[in-house]
Amino acid sequence: MVGKTVPKNTRGKAWTQAENDQIRIRLEVGQSPSEIARKLGRGRASVYLHIKNMQDAGTLGQSVMDLGQADD
Repeated sequence: MVGKTVPKNTRGKAWTQAENDQIRIRLEVGQSPSEIARKLGRGRASVYLHIKNMQDAGTLGQSVMDLGQADD
């Protein structure tokens, strides 16, 4: 899904795990939040805010592979 664009009908829609993963992956490969917003079909401000929220929650730096593992 890295190269595809999502339809624009996402107003008021909750962020999905797949979108969170896309944000992590796309930031890791150097895409800007503006580029990510276009690819996800989300507003630029929404993406910037969601990235900030992910940073504040400590989930932005997590590897996509780490998210499925339980903390022991």
